[in-house]
Amino acid sequence: MAGQDDLRIACLDAFVAVAERRTYTAAGKALGSDQSQVTRRVQALERWLGSPLFDGSSPATLSPFGEEFLITAKEVLARLRDSRQCSTPAASTSGFRVSGKNVPIP
Repeated sequence: MAGQDDLRIACLDAFVAVAERRTYTAAGKALGSDQSQVTRRVQALERWLGSPLFDGSSPATLSPFGEEFLITAKEVLARLRDSRQCSTPAASTSGFRVSGKNVPIP
């Protein structure tokens, strides 16, 4: 389901933004959102993962699990962005260009 996938990506973006900026308000500004939406997305990600990502202090401090998960979240987001850049429509065939090669669509 694409909607849920998009939501999970938004949750990952929110988590990384908070981890990097150390406040939910600054993360919201960076994402073009507000603090409450960023909070809801991080909480949804924590529920989905079954573990807290932050220790509850201010400024936002990663939990031990959050420190480990931040590496994974950044890798996932980078791979998604790389995939989007690589999948441009192929000029001469009905397909896509991936890593310099045309991939036909049957």
